[in-house]
Amino acid sequence: MDWQTQYLADLEARLAPLRALPDGTLFFEQSGPQYVTVTKEDDNVLLWLLDRYADGSGVIQSELTLADPLNLVDPYTQAALLGLLWSPRPRRIYTTGLGGGCLATALHYHLPATQIDCIEIDPVVVSAAAQCFGFRTDDRLRLGLADGRAWLAQTADAPPYDLLIFDAFLDNGYAPYAMATREFAELCAQRLAPDGVMVVNLLYLGNFYLERIRSLAAVFEHVYLLRMGEDNDLVFASHAPLMEEPARHAAAEALAARLDVRFPLVTRAAMLTPLDAADLPGLDAAAELTDDAPPAAYFDGMPHLDGDDVHWPAEHPCLCGSGRPYALCHGQQAAPATN
Repeated sequence: MDWQTQYLADLEARLAPLRALPDGTLFFEQSGPQYVTVTKEDDNVLLWLLDRYADGSGVIQSELTLADPLNLVDPYTQAALLGLLWSPRPRRIYTTGLGGGCLATALHYHLPATQIDCIEIDPVVVSAAAQCFGFRTDDRLRLGLADGRAWLAQTADAPPYDLLIFDAFLDNGYAPYAMATREFAELCAQRLAPDGVMVVNLLYLGNFYLERIRSLAAVFEHVYLLRMGEDNDLVFASHAPLMEEPARHAAAEALAARLDVRFPLVTRAAMLTPLDAADLPGLDAAAELTDDAPPAAYFDGMPHLDGDDVHWPAEHPCLCGSGRPYALCHGQQAAPATN
């Protein structure tokens, strides 16, 4: 049995007990200001982050089909594979924002020789991914429990990555400010191979959508926008241009065939639009976001992080994305957690 066949068999064996369970809640645990929740609906397993202080909250973070666990369901994870147009055979991939680990698991299966580093700040999310989505690590699929930006900075001497994928959000769409600035984009540019690409899942539920794109464009020569038609867009930023048509179409067809996808990857490849051709009124007037001058309004959507009932480990990086230990950030006024 070859490695891929064995990998899929092992994944299906880990998921088999879930198929026998009735619909309902499979996992429910408090993590800081939110509840990490996994539900089963028919043959689908869904990961939610529910804000403990906001009625009606809840955004699906990951979705898996038990009958076909390698088939990516979420449109964002599907479209993120377009990063492989820049580097079809990547040596190293970085992802932050594990969710259920569906994207990392699929990438590992299809690219068994690639080193994949998954960085996730929330240990409860990691537990949910392992228990309900079959996520497992090995010598080529590694997990780092850390702040995504801090980890990149602390491993600056490591070899460059061919693909950086960012999907770091809390329930209400708040993305860490430290992962939205020009300085963060500069760090990512330093960590990328010359022909590598940075993929950012960018929600436009609130403000600063244009400012985040502007901050990326200030650093990267080539920026492409993929409008998803839902609540988020994907931004692809690189120092290397994407191939033009018809070469792009041919490359996307080859990629879709190699990955055996059952979603419109080729169609989405054709939708990748250079930033200067995208319809983004107000982009030229948008200000860059910088580490030393965060707009106060950016944090209006940040969840409640500083109460005694948040219960976040004091020594663990703060969920706000500052990179500082919780006890030295929003936890200064909170009672110590007893994790």
